[in-house]
This record gives sequence, structure tokens and C-alpha cells, in this order.
Amino acid sequence: MTLTVVDGKDVTRYVQDTINFDQAINDQLPKANFDVADDGCLLSFDWAMECILWDENSGVVPAHNLVPMPNVTPTWSLNASPLSGLFTGFPGLTPVMTFNNTTYSGGNNWGLATASSPAGYAHPGQSYMLSCYITIPVPLVNANVLLKLDFFDLNSNIIGASSVQVTPSSTTGNARQRISVQGICPDSAGFIKASFGGTASVSGTNSGSITFDTPQLEPMYFSDMSVDWNISYPTPDCT
Repeated sequence: MTLTVVDGKDVTRYVQDTINFDQAINDQLPKANFDVADDGCLLSFDWAMECILWDENSGVVPAHNLVPMPNVTPTWSLNASPLSGLFTGFPGLTPVMTFNNTTYSGGNNWGLATASSPAGYAHPGQSYMLSCYITIPVPLVNANVLLKLDFFDLNSNIIGASSVQVTPSSTTGNARQRISVQGICPDSAGFIKASFGGTASVSGTNSGSITFDTPQLEPMYFSDMSVDWNISYPTPDCT
């Protein structure tokens, strides 16, 4: 079977076994065509919609990371919140956020590194997951890890958000652990911002460090529980 996505939505069950590939001699661009069994006209198609095909038997997990590694700028940047200054090694593959009795006032107790997905890759109704690896040498004190998804319209107005704050235990031998957050894309969304960072909970009394690596923002194409595609999220690293 070929797992099939059209315009950011899984249509595998409607395509069935109708996919054909055609490549002429000296033709560097093979073509694919398929029929869609859309009883009831539930689907909507248009010219230039992106089609993605995965061979289920190839052993390749259908992952699709919408953000690069955090050493890529200007895609990744630190936001203007005061605690963003706690990052070191940014931009870089393994930026570190260090709390050392950091002080703050009001609600300015967080810092984030943020990247945007390409425009047009936020599909209303689709679930998205942001995952990231973290390494914590010693337990955090009055500090948390923060992952955040924000959905924007094409005029850069925020129209939806999901976030998670966790205080994971230390990782023996600097082992990595993976955390994630997911959200459903609202109507009129044009792009998504993915953020990782941390928060402090007590001004002047906090400590610990968090090393981040391999952030992954992916559409959860095959998460429909009514169909067993044998795919779980987050998928393996897609860099």
C-alpha cells in the first residue's frame, strides 16, 4: 500500500490500489496518477495541491519536519522575552538554557527560541506535534521546560495555541529524553510557530540547565485511531 497525503490530509483510504507511476526513457521527472473513491463528495481538490506518497513497505517512516535544526538562522531566533538571554550556544545544534537564581518581574518568567513553518503548511483540522530532545544533568529547581505551538493567519495574527510545561527528572549519564506537545490547526491558519525554552517559577531562587536538540514540527498525517497505519507520534528524527 502507498500512504497518500493530498493538501496536508491523509487520503489513503480513498485511493486504495489505484496508484500508477510512469517514467519515460530519459525522463527525469516520473509521474504518478491515482483515482479517489470519494463517495458523498466529502473531499475537495484543486490544481497545484501538494501530493506526498510513501511506500508502506519501504521501511521509511512517513515523517515530515517543517522546521530546520536550531543552528539555522534567521529561521530560528530568540524572542524578546527577558529570559531568552539565558540561552547559550544559540544558534547551534545543542543550545543550552541555564537558570542561576535568575530574577524577573511580573509575568516575564520565560524565554523561547522560535521558528516558523513555511507558509501554506498549516492545514485547518490537521493535528500537529512539536517534539524536542532535552538533557538535564541535575534536577531543575523552580524551573520548567516549555514547548509551545502557535497558529497564525496570513496577517500574522495568532488564532490558536497549545503549550506544555514539564519539570522532568534529571537524566542519568546525560541521557536524552523526548518531550512533545500537540495541537489542532484552526480555520484560516497560514503558518505555525514552534518554540522551545523554559520558565522560572521563583524569582531569584532557581537553578539548573536544559540542553535542547532536534526540534521536530510535524503534521500527524496518520494519527486517525479508526485506521491502524501502525504509525506513532512523534516519529523518528527527521532532520
